[in-house]
Amino acid sequence: MAQVATKLAACHLLLVFALCLFILTLSGCVSLPRPLPATASSPVLDPLLFFAGRTEGRGELRKILSPPIQVTVRSHGVVDEEGILTLKQEVLEGEKPPRKRSWQIHRVDRNLYRGSLSDAKGPVTILVDGNRMHIAFTMEGGFPVDQYIFLAADGQSARNILVVSKLGMRVAVLEEDIVKISE
Repeated sequence: MAQVATKLAACHLLLVFALCLFILTLSGCVSLPRPLPATASSPVLDPLLFFAGRTEGRGELRKILSPPIQVTVRSHGVVDEEGILTLKQEVLEGEKPPRKRSWQIHRVDRNLYRGSLSDAKGPVTILVDGNRMHIAFTMEGGFPVDQYIFLAADGQSARNILVVSKLGMRVAVLEEDIVKISE
């Protein structure tokens, strides 16, 4: 009887070890890009100005246990007389059919913006620090999202790093270059 209990304990320990190793392997599959763009005091990223008009983003989405997917995001933003940015987007993700989504963003304080996103659950919070914008929201399904957009020195392009988490692990990372389109 003692031998059976010892063998069961050993199997249990091996199973726990294998599960921990699996989780560590998964958490390393979707890593952040290196190096991240530098935060600088200028140019200051004003989302209402940068996203007014047309922008286009092209990048790569890496999901856990999936091959990388090419993503294109075409956006058109309009700021109304009350200072609210309405940003309409068409998202092309790999072979999936295009999907539409929309944002509404308004300034609350000098470096704080709030808003909504059609495919988010709850509010969107945006903090600006120089050329860096941190966007935080929760996706439908309860996945927390942290998005960092770094305005380039030219003021006409930006680097977007979007991180989706689940249970504290990164499950998807989008790296995207966004450019303003002249009209």
